[in-house]
Amino acid sequence: MKLTTHEYAYRQKGEELESEHTVYEAMATGIYQKAPVTKGCSAKIVDHTFIYYGSRDEIAGIVERDCKDLTYQELEEISVGLSAGAVLRSLAPDRSHLKRDEQELGL
Repeated sequence: MKLTTHEYAYRQKGEELESEHTVYEAMATGIYQKAPVTKGCSAKIVDHTFIYYGSRDEIAGIVERDCKDLTYQELEEISVGLSAGAVLRSLAPDRSHLKRDEQELGL
């Protein structure tokens, strides 16, 4: 989910968080903020990591901070996008077992 310039993900403990080059494991259930990883003095972004932001209870604080300067139309667009994403995710079957099964085949 992207709000203005920040990107967030909700994961349960043990689920994966994927960046461009790295796969992380969520060590706690909650909200993670995607953060850039830079290299050297050039500040060139080479990958992303995820920072634990908190539990679902923190959603109000995230929305308040990220959306306080948005127009009504921008807020409406975000609401529609979030709702559509939630509906699509609820209709999609759980495929997490597929990746786990693929990894077990090579044993």
